[in-house]
Parts: sequence; structure tokens; C-alpha cells
Amino acid sequence: MAALWGWFALFAFWLVTALFARKTKSSESIVGRLSHGLPMYAAYYLVFNRHRHFLIFGELYDTQWKNWIVYPGLLLLAAGLGFTVWARVYLGRYWSGMITLKEGHKVIDTGPYRFVRHPIYTGWLAAMFGSAILAGTLDAFLGFELITLAFVIKLYREERMLSTELGEEYRRYMKKVPSALVPMVSSVGSDTKQTIQSEAFNKASLGSERYRAIGLLCICAAFILMDAVNAMVDPGNVHSYVAGMFYWAGLAVYESILLVVTLHAQWTEGRVRPWVWAINTAIKCLLPSLALLGLTADKAYLGPYRALVSSVVLIYCFFIILSTLRLSPVMCVISGFSSAAGYAAVFLFTLYAAPNSKYRHFMPDRTFITNAILLGGAGVLAAAVAWQIRQHVIAALAEAETRRKLDRIEFDLRTARDIQTGLLPKHPPKIAGYDVAGFSEPADQTGVDFYDWLEMPDGRVMFTIADATGHGIGPALLVTACRAYFRALASHDDPLESITAQVDALIAADVPNGRFITAAIALLDPHGNRLSLYSAGQGPLLLYNAAKDCIETIEPDQPPLGISAFDGDSRARVIDLAPGDMLALVTDGFFECCNGAGEMLGTRRLSESIHRNQMLDSAELIGRLHREVIDFSQGMPQADDITAVVIKRKR
Repeated sequence: MAALWGWFALFAFWLVTALFARKTKSSESIVGRLSHGLPMYAAYYLVFNRHRHFLIFGELYDTQWKNWIVYPGLLLLAAGLGFTVWARVYLGRYWSGMITLKEGHKVIDTGPYRFVRHPIYTGWLAAMFGSAILAGTLDAFLGFELITLAFVIKLYREERMLSTELGEEYRRYMKKVPSALVPMVSSVGSDTKQTIQSEAFNKASLGSERYRAIGLLCICAAFILMDAVNAMVDPGNVHSYVAGMFYWAGLAVYESILLVVTLHAQWTEGRVRPWVWAINTAIKCLLPSLALLGLTADKAYLGPYRALVSSVVLIYCFFIILSTLRLSPVMCVISGFSSAAGYAAVFLFTLYAAPNSKYRHFMPDRTFITNAILLGGAGVLAAAVAWQIRQHVIAALAEAETRRKLDRIEFDLRTARDIQTGLLPKHPPKIAGYDVAGFSEPADQTGVDFYDWLEMPDGRVMFTIADATGHGIGPALLVTACRAYFRALASHDDPLESITAQVDALIAADVPNGRFITAAIALLDPHGNRLSLYSAGQGPLLLYNAAKDCIETIEPDQPPLGISAFDGDSRARVIDLAPGDMLALVTDGFFECCNGAGEMLGTRRLSESIHRNQMLDSAELIGRLHREVIDFSQGMPQADDITAVVIKRKR
């Protein structure tokens, strides 16, 4: 009666709230309604039928309050009804008793809909199972199976309608909440976010299935051999052992077929469809039921009822454990429910065929029902284990995929660095009376600095140095394009300010806002010992004047390239180089390097170092400057590229 009152209250709530539902936009056909409506109504009859003479299979146990099993049933009923009402409140005016789409229908993803996509069905099934326990009849448990079937059919049709009508919105919800009925268990066919699509995993899974099939074949062979030995030792029961041999031989044939399917998938590097494994799991977990059925028929060995509590029941657990190897919670649930259904079917058949057997009360009837429930629970527990293992596998595959991508990026960066390094000049130009050297050390895999020199047909040499903002592939590509622009425009023999203006226009058209390049360009005429110099944001540049024995700093003539602020009135400065004079084109990686205290090297220290070492040749001077940067940074990581070009007139 407690179950009936609870359901009456739920139906009353349902009828009242149904009055406020939105208008129906589209609904399923009559045939569709019957496909899930008929088993649902039959289930209600079987669960709530209280007349003894209308029962099909009879009662299992006493349902008075003194029986402990009533209380879990009552708790499950209350929890299921509460969960159903909670979901109904959140669904609001979009509810319908049939599969329909309401006007303005939208996806609900709050409340219980955060855990399962169809929480009303989840709560309803839990309440129906609690009602079956309270009813205490086999009819009620059969009714629970029927309503489960009805809800699965209804769920499938509803998911298809929602996916079609709501489109991407509902598919995103399916990814967010992969469980349709059971929390933490992904549904068959769900487009979940966490899927295992790795070819390596598919190969490993097929390998696992192959070893599992080979293992079962070995077990079958062992049992066949054991039955053969027993038949020779105990001729009186030879027919029992022969029956066992036929059973294990049949199982071996079935496993051999699956082994062939697995091997074919391995050889062709294909996949076995999930429904094949689902059907295989269900059939395999029914095989122990055949063994039990054979043992119950053998009255001389075990007979009815005693076989149902024999060690053969442990074979169910063996198959349920093996189902976790597929890392599919759904397969584990199928194995558990198939085992429970098969065991219950054998018990019902035994109850029907031998209701008055002398073995009937060898164990209380509730023992057999409890065994079936435990087998179903073992499937759910195996599903939870498989789900946890699956998450670890997914995480490991994601990590491996991330590592693979990082390795690929690392390879691409090394390739880009090799290309960049290849673009740098291999040897200094041979200029009579001059000593020239260049150096560049990137802070990352790809540098954002470059230096270059280009010998002109008339004997002049053009030097360029540049530094792009930022780090990584983008700035590296930018400076590579900048180098190409300078080289291409150098052949026009335009003034340096004109060349720089043209490069500025090209760079401004290429780079997004916030990106720019500092650059300096110098044109050396060794015949007249004259150097033209023009800087776009690159500075300060350092000039050693041998006659005055001092370092002069040269500030930029223009803002950096790419910010569209070029001044067309500025002109390149011309410097007459006397013997011993030296120009150092350096990027900010030199004077902006910091030590552990956050102090920068600065222009002053760099100028002093050039002054102290002005007698060295250009390559040695750059090496000394680089060493000073390393010593000053005190082990701090290099934060920026270090690039320099030194042009020195020999004494």
C-alpha cells in the first residue's frame, strides 16, 4: 500500500502540472507511442497487481514490515519519486507524457539534468524497482524489466527527435552529459567528449580481446580434458561428463569464431562494431545459464534448486570481470544484467517445472532472487571500475597525444631554427681595410633577431640588423620577411631612408596591430671610407671614435617598422670612418639583460666594455661582449635574443 500511495501522489502532481505545459510543436506517431506504451502499461499491471489468483509466477517472500527487505524497497521508492519530482520541476512547462517537442523548446542543463539527460526516467525506474521489491512477486520484477525496455525505446526515439530538432545545441549537451539514464555511465551511441579514438588503443583492445579469447579456449580445453578424465575414472556418471564436454566444446567453437573476427580486424587494421561486442557480451553471459539449466535437469547429480547455488554460479562473475577489459561501462552493465536475467530465467523455469520438488526448500526462494540482484550489482560495480580505468586511459592517451603534438612542434621549431640559422651569413665579407663580424644567439627555439650583409656590384656593402617584438614562430616569420624585403629593395640603389620607408609600408601591411620591428641599415663605401646609417627604432647604436677615444651613442631616426608613423623628411646620417673607428650594431638583448637582483646591464656598461676592448678584432670583441652578458646575468635565463654586427676600420 505504501507504494500505491506514493504513486498516487506522483500521478496527482503530474496531472496538475500537465495543465501548464506548453503547446505541442511536433509529436511521435501512434505506432511509436504503442512501441513503448504497451510494455509500460503491462509493467504497471505486473507491479501493482495484488490479487493472488491473477499472479503469473506467485510471491517470492513475505512483504510484511517484519521482513528487512521491505525497507530498502521503501527507501528506493522514496528516493526515485523524489528524484522524479525534482527533475519534473526543472523541466517545467516542456514536459509531456509522450515524445513531443514543445513550442520554444530549449535544452535544460541544470538541477538533475547536470548528471543524466533523462532524470525523470532514472527516478521513475528507481521507484519502480523499489515498488517491485515491496510487491515481493516475480511478476513485479518482470514488470520492472518491461518498463526498463519501454523507457529504453522511448529514450532512443526522444534522443533522435531532440538531436534533429535542436541540432548542435543538444549535441553539445550530449557531450557535456554523456549519461542518458545511469550517472557516470556513458550511453551507447552518445557523442561524448571523452572518447577513445586512438588507433593504438584500438590495436591494444583487439590484442586484449585476442588474449581473452585464447584464455577462454585454454579454459575450455582444460575442462574438456578434466571431464574426459572423470568419465574414465567414474564410468557410472559418464553421461554427465559427456554433457559437460559438449557444453565446453560449444563454448570453444563460439570463442573460436570471435577469435577469427578479432584476428581479421587486426590483420585488416579495422574496427569491430560496438554492437557486435554488445551482442557477444549478452550471449556469453547467458552461457552459464545453459550450464545451470543442464545441472538442474540432472536430478542424480544436483537436481533442481541445488544447482542454482553451486559453484557454477561463479562462472557469471568470471565473465563479468572479463567484460571490464573492453573499458566500456555499458558492456559491463550488459554483462551484469544478462547474467542476472539468465540466472533469474533458470530459477523461474525451475520454479515452473518443479514447484513441488523436494529440493524446493533447500534454500529460501529469496536466496535465488538475491543472487540475481547481486549479479546485476556486480555488473554495475564492474561498470564503475571500467569507467575509472577508462578515464585513466583517456588521460594517458590525451597526454600521449599532447606529447606527440609537442614533439611535432619541437621538430618544427628545430626545423625553423635550422632554416633561420641557414639564412644568417656564413662568412664575413672581405672588405679591404675593414674587419667585420656578426653574431646572433636566440633565446627560444626560433629567433626574432637577424643580421645580414649584402655586397653590391660597385663594391659597397649593405648591413642590416633587426629585432621583432615577441617570441615564437610569428615574429620569426616576420623578421625573415623583413630580411627578404631589405635584400630585394637594396638592388634599387635607393637612399637608405627610401628603402626603409618601403620596408615599413610592406611590414605595416603584413603585421597585426601591436606588432613591430626595430631595424637599422648601414651602407659602407670602403673606397671613400664613408658609412651611411639609418635606424628605425633600433638603438642606441654605438660608435667608437678612435681620434677622441670615446663611445658615441646614436639614437634612432624613425619609430619602429610596422606602426605607420614614418617621417619622410628624415635623412640617413653619413659617417666618415677614420682608422680605428668602429660601429657596433646591437639589439636590446645585450643591454637589457638582467641579473638576479633585476638590474639591467645597460648602455653605459656595454659602452665601457667596447671602450676597454676596442683593440680586439670584431669577432673577439663580440665574444667578449657576449661573455660579459653571461657573467652579468649570474645564471639567469636568457630573456631576449642577442645579436650584434661590428664594422671596424683597421688601423
